[in-house]
Amino acid sequence: MMFSAISSLFQTICSSPHRVIRALTYEPLFSLHSAMIQKEISSTGGAGQHLQGLLVDHLYTCAMKLATSCGYPIDYFVHLHLDSDEELEAERNDVRDILRTLAGSEG
Repeated sequence: MMFSAISSLFQTICSSPHRVIRALTYEPLFSLHSAMIQKEISSTGGAGQHLQGLLVDHLYTCAMKLATSCGYPIDYFVHLHLDSDEELEAERNDVRDILRTLAGSEG
């Protein structure tokens, strides 16, 4: 199925080791979520409910890949006196915004 192929590639981008690449997924995730909510995909019957389930799984997987990609370094809480990585902190804030938006979905 084409959706699976696209979804898989998008999820690969979400788990990229490069934060600039991962950041390219933020707006599309917000847009896809918004479209899913506004169009009420589930109202089109069985096929729509199946598509909505695929979209919810996709959004969840992307969000988790993003969240695990910008985790705290192993010794972060040991060396609290060191300056933090501001770019990583900004990325974490962006990912938190995505998670908050997606968590607001009714399922």
